[in-house]
Amino acid sequence: MKQKLFSCMIALLLILMIIPVKTDAAVVKSGECGWLTNWELTDDETLIISGRDEITDPSYLEWSDHIRKVVISNGVTGIGEGAFKNCTKLTSVTIPASVTSIGDSAFENCAILSSINVPNSVTSFGDSAFKKCIGLSSFVIPHAVTTIGGNAFDGCTGLTSITIPDSVTNVDSYVFKNCTNLTQVKLSNSCNHISFGMFSGCSNLRAITIPTSVQYISQSAFNGCTSLINVEIPNSVISIASSAFSGCENLVSVTLPNAITQISDMTFSRCYSLESIEIPETVTHIYGSAFMACESLTEVTIPNSVRYIGNGIFRWCDNLRSVTLSNNLTEIPPEAFSECTSLPSIILPASITTIGKEAFYQCTNLNGIHLPAGVNDIGVGAFRECTSLTSINIPDYCRIREYAFCDCSSLREIRFEGPKKDVMDIDYYAFSGVTATAYYPDNIDKWNNYSWGSEWYYIKEIDRDMKGNLTWVPYTVGHEHNFGEWDTILSASCTESGKLQRVCACGEIETDTIPATGHNYGAAVTAPTCTEKGIKTFTCVCGDTYTEEVDALGHTAGA
Repeated sequence: MKQKLFSCMIALLLILMIIPVKTDAAVVKSGECGWLTNWELTDDETLIISGRDEITDPSYLEWSDHIRKVVISNGVTGIGEGAFKNCTKLTSVTIPASVTSIGDSAFENCAILSSINVPNSVTSFGDSAFKKCIGLSSFVIPHAVTTIGGNAFDGCTGLTSITIPDSVTNVDSYVFKNCTNLTQVKLSNSCNHISFGMFSGCSNLRAITIPTSVQYISQSAFNGCTSLINVEIPNSVISIASSAFSGCENLVSVTLPNAITQISDMTFSRCYSLESIEIPETVTHIYGSAFMACESLTEVTIPNSVRYIGNGIFRWCDNLRSVTLSNNLTEIPPEAFSECTSLPSIILPASITTIGKEAFYQCTNLNGIHLPAGVNDIGVGAFRECTSLTSINIPDYCRIREYAFCDCSSLREIRFEGPKKDVMDIDYYAFSGVTATAYYPDNIDKWNNYSWGSEWYYIKEIDRDMKGNLTWVPYTVGHEHNFGEWDTILSASCTESGKLQRVCACGEIETDTIPATGHNYGAAVTAPTCTEKGIKTFTCVCGDTYTEEVDALGHTAGA
């Protein structure tokens, strides 16, 4: 019996040797891709890379349209520059633990690659390593990685979340630029900076926690993060670069650290929803357009630590109603409050000497402003089209440049102050479109013989150059003022004080404050039941509201 069974087994082996068995996919192309690295492309569109060196010469890319799967054998040490760039049909990659680096543009534009498992042996990603891998929906950065190159995940529009492990100490520019579906990010606790444009264009990023390891927020770091609502910046941060939060259209609030000394240009420009900002007293400089077009900003206080503000700092903040300026400023720079159409008044500190070009251009609600005695230069178009401005004082020997008060259609009183050794320079069209009474000091001879170049003109002839319709009236310097009735130029609200103004015949302006009225609440009650509490809702005419609970009545037993 045993002998018969043995004979059958021998016969079966002989049959199997004769019948052909299907083998692995056939190799259709092959070559070298590094010093000790080879590749084979099979007929099932699998690229197999083997060897004991880095991939440095991806000659197989000539057939990139036929690469759907990549298998890298153990022993290969690195994936070099452009190794799989533009392999637009690639869906699967196997990377062994022998690989320690992924180079520049290694997987750039692998558009349908949806996931990739990177082993813990990898310590660095090169520039644009996974750029435009738009199908990449998830990615785990290994805990051995220390460096992530610039634009590494730029344009990975399918990526929704990312965790940067604490092993990472260096992140280069634009790493997650235009990752438009990225909603959740956890940053490394070992990195001291948020790099240039790191999250720019991440339009669905709603929140970000900045670790206390971060000291520097670089230029355009969160530029265009249109869904970002709140940001708290830790006190470890000592520098926020230009345009860092520019274009964060839904950013409502931001907490600035006490360690910063400056706010860079355009830092919060076009943050349309930003309602308030508290500037730390450590800040000495606020640069150009820092809060430009912050349309929801209603009030701002610039602390006395600030010695400089830049051009267009609050331009187009068309809901700005209250501004407190530092007492250490010397200039209101060009376009500082241009087109702040809701600004009713502003107190300029005594330190101001210059009002720049178009500083208050088209501040159409501006009615209350007094120029300090030290102002000696009013720039081109500084108050142009301030159509609610009714009166203005001009300090001693002040240069009034072209179009300074052009088209201030409500301006009725102008008071030129004195005495001093000479009168001011008044440039062409300074008061064009203005019909007003111009009061001037009667103890300065040159007001009656005004010098223009080498010629002399009487005061009444100045109008031909200023293009205004001014009636010139002298006043006695040092006279006792006779003020008219108080006019309300800013009504008080429940929470904010108002402002009164009255004017002397000489043009001198006196102001006073109207106290805030306080809230005046009415109540509406949702009645309680035996088991349910009621609600009493208090609402003020300004819209402020709060509620109080009314105790449930409890059951009352019948007879």
